[in-house]
This record gives sequence, C-alpha cells and structure tokens, in this order.
Amino acid sequence: MFILSINTALAACDLALLRDGAVITSRFEAMAKGQDGRLPALLEDLLIDAEIELKHVGKIAVVTGPGSFTGIRIGVAFARALALGLNIPAVGVTTLEAGTPYGDRHSGPCGLAAQKRPPDRTWWVQTLANGLGVGPPQEYPEADLDQDAMIIAAPKAKWAGERAIDLTPHKHPPRPAYARAPDAVPMRPPIR
Repeated sequence: MFILSINTALAACDLALLRDGAVITSRFEAMAKGQDGRLPALLEDLLIDAEIELKHVGKIAVVTGPGSFTGIRIGVAFARALALGLNIPAVGVTTLEAGTPYGDRHSGPCGLAAQKRPPDRTWWVQTLANGLGVGPPQEYPEADLDQDAMIIAAPKAKWAGERAIDLTPHKHPPRPAYARAPDAVPMRPPIR
C-alpha cells in the first residue's frame, strides 16, 4: 500500500511517499510560510517521481502538531481533503511521534524546542510509549524540564508515514494537536 505523508507543522513543506513502509520518494522545502501554495506542486512532483497516480495512494498521514498554528491547519486541511476526495483513511501523527524513526520504539518524554516566547524558552513535550503518545503534547518552560531524561525530536514526514502503517483514524484522527491556545485573538468590534 502507498502512504502519502505530509508535514507542514514546522517551517517547511515536507512530503514523503512510502510503499510497504519504505520511502520511495520525498520532497522537502524550508519555508516559514506559504505551504498552502507549494503543497499541490510538491505533491505532483512526488507522484511524477514515483510514477504513480494519486488514486493509488491507500492512506494519508499528516503531522498534527504542535508547531506553527497556520502550518498545522494547512497540512491537516490538505490531508483531510485528499482523503475525503479519494475515500481513503487519513491518520494524525503528532510532531513528537514523528520525531523519531519508526524502529526507535522510545518510551518516555520526547521534546522539541517550541517557538520563542520571551522572556522564557519553552518546549513541547509528549510522553511516548513504544513511539506513540500516551497523552496529548504539552508546553513547558525550559527551567521545568530535565533535558537529559528527554529524547529530542527531529520530526520528518517519512517517520510519520512509517508510524501511520499501524494507526487507525479512530485512535489517531487527523486533527490539530495544539500544546496551547493560539497567539492570535479575535478583533473587537469598533466602539460607536
């Protein structure tokens, strides 16, 4: 089975196409924003390189966060739309679950430096059991963490795709996994 894996949770557009757990081809472009404009073209390049059509994809994996609020929403919406259009399952893999290779069945805390929140630096942390999250990711101040006891995540689309082999949409839905509320706040109506 072909698995398409999408990661736009951080400052990049990262896609991988796997077959029976092995990466056939991948695409990676670093970008702080603009993933929505690049995803379709990168997907087309990926399929051309693999010499398959989109209809041959049997499952979609998407990195659900934590990470960039907009990047997460772009990746999740794109993956869900493709899955709906193709009538195939889509599964969500957290940024921290996608942070280690599939063969690494890490159990314990896994962390990733969060975006800078002056004056304190924070980390996204998720406890994993055999490489899968036990609970949702959380954000912690750096001072509250024992970094020596934590594996540092390096999320990749290909690792999310490897994990997706064993996952079901029921237990791993493709929905955003935020570690905290967004920074953006709704505008107040003007005072008249």
